[in-house]
Amino acid sequence: MTFKLTPAGEELLAKLKDLRKKIADEEVVPLFYVFPNDALIDMVVKTPIDEATFLTCEKVGQKGYDRYGEAFIDVIRKFTLLHKGPYYQGEPTFENKRHFLTEEGRRLFEQLTVQRDLIAHAHHLSPDQMLNDQTLINFVVLLPYSREEMVRIYGVKKEYRDFYMDPIIQTIYRFTGGFKKRLYHVDVPRPAFTLTKEEASHFQTNVAMNATMIARELNRISSSKIRLSATDITSKVKKYHYYQNGFDGEILISKAGEAFGLTKAKRQSRDGRNYEIVLYNKDAQIKIVQWFIAS
Repeated sequence: MTFKLTPAGEELLAKLKDLRKKIADEEVVPLFYVFPNDALIDMVVKTPIDEATFLTCEKVGQKGYDRYGEAFIDVIRKFTLLHKGPYYQGEPTFENKRHFLTEEGRRLFEQLTVQRDLIAHAHHLSPDQMLNDQTLINFVVLLPYSREEMVRIYGVKKEYRDFYMDPIIQTIYRFTGGFKKRLYHVDVPRPAFTLTKEEASHFQTNVAMNATMIARELNRISSSKIRLSATDITSKVKKYHYYQNGFDGEILISKAGEAFGLTKAKRQSRDGRNYEIVLYNKDAQIKIVQWFIAS
């Protein structure tokens, strides 16, 4: 069957083109500078609602995501909630996306592929029915170390996830040694989030804040066009080996992390599973703010 978009797919494509034109007009740039048509069509096919999936779309890249990704994801998310797929017919021809991964990332992908195939065979399922290649790539990009992290990843199907979550999490943990790392290529350095000293003085500390709360407060006081995420903070914290993730949501804080001002707290998920989160005391919050002051 020849590949083509369904009426719903054409409608979504039109909305993405409208957004592209709006951005291009505001920034006074050509349409293709935002995203070419191939990228928009691939977004319709893959309907990405997270960074990992968005980055695998044709001709997007980290630069495209950093500049425009959230705006396009927001349109896709709202559309898919109101309009049921399918959004295309036939088999689209996609180039092999494994080149998006580093050599180390491809090795992890191959290990997960073998493990996925064995688990699917044991449960009399086709591998793609249980867990497709795109979701495996998402795992390599996001490196989930707990069930709580994994269930949030796009492509994890509720009806099959209990078959594979624990063994795949263990494989990822063993492969990385419990430290988050980038196993995919970026085409340009990500622009830096910065604060002025004046802006930094307006940061409102609290007795204990998590990374999301700190990022939200930093974005509130900063005039930077770049938005800071919780991941930007935790990646930097882990780079200094202040803590790492253990199995089943356990947090392992180093002596240096304790000196920096990290503590942890227990939480319980909706299904009754216990896990831990990292909290930052006032001293740690102030130190994190200092990281982002422009020199």
